[in-house]
Amino acid sequence: MSKTSFSLRSDIATLSGKVDALETKINTINGIVGAIKLKTDGIQQNVRGKFYTAWLSTSSNTFVEALNVTGHGKLLLLAFKALNSDDTVEIQLTFDGSEWFVIFHTGDTVYQNILPDCNLILDGAMLKLIPEPQLQPLLFDVEFSTSLLIELRRSAGTADAVACKAYYQLDEF
Repeated sequence: MSKTSFSLRSDIATLSGKVDALETKINTINGIVGAIKLKTDGIQQNVRGKFYTAWLSTSSNTFVEALNVTGHGKLLLLAFKALNSDDTVEIQLTFDGSEWFVIFHTGDTVYQNILPDCNLILDGAMLKLIPEPQLQPLLFDVEFSTSLLIELRRSAGTADAVACKAYYQLDEF
């Protein structure tokens, strides 16, 4: 059996050198973290705020304001329906002062969720309709920076009402 000899003094010196090298690396990392923190501390942090709902039913043949909010937020869900299958419901969305296409649909007395879809064009807009109830949550999920306006009308059909509902969040900074 062979014996290994240890030199306690040289082992301590070697470990001390390794500790000093690690301390230098840690100080470098702390400096980088501090520089990043200095740059990001002044940036407003986006915190999703309160959850809101809006609902409107109207038989008006001119656009009626269903929702008009200012601030930064996200439209989570948008759905509409007609109370009579002969009616046409129209929704005008305006995000940050820019109008989207008018979304219109005839004949559904069950709420239809409106979802953005890159593969399907509905009435000139890239949207699809999913009737309620859904087996999983489906979100509209469109952000706005300064404002959101949703307008609704019954453009054709009987004198019965049409309805829309929206779920949205306003952010807090």
